[in-house]
Amino acid sequence: MSAPRVGKDRSPWRVYTRNPATGVLVHDGLIYRGERCAQREARKINRVLGLPAEARPVD
Repeated sequence: MSAPRVGKDRSPWRVYTRNPATGVLVHDGLIYRGERCAQREARKINRVLGLPAEARPVD
């Protein structure tokens, strides 16, 4: 197993979408490691499902 690369973002992030029926932000139940990964998943949700999605760091 290789050592983690220095400078790589491994912080926890969640992807949120807005529920069209209620207008409430809900997360998809997963925790993504790094902002880049979370932003990529948010773009996929937006493209495939047509729902606005955003990535936010876990508090």
